[in-house]
Amino acid sequence: MASSPLPLAGKLAEQSDLVDAAVGIYPALSGKATSEGKELYINGAFTDSSFFSIFGFRLLSGDPATGLRSIRHIPMFC
Repeated sequence: MASSPLPLAGKLAEQSDLVDAAVGIYPALSGKATSEGKELYINGAFTDSSFFSIFGFRLLSGDPATGLRSIRHIPMFC
């Protein structure tokens, strides 16, 4: 994943005619969950609701506009 300074996405969207939308993605979670002898490797990141419109992911349920407002919400998609 490429990286850039944190404020860049917002500034590009505000000050450039070439950028229609921007989203920040901050990798924050990587590990293995284990339960009842089964293992699942997981990866996660912090982002905002524009992620869904820029990348076209659809939630199985819930509202993409509000699904990322709380750190206690974890959207899951395929």
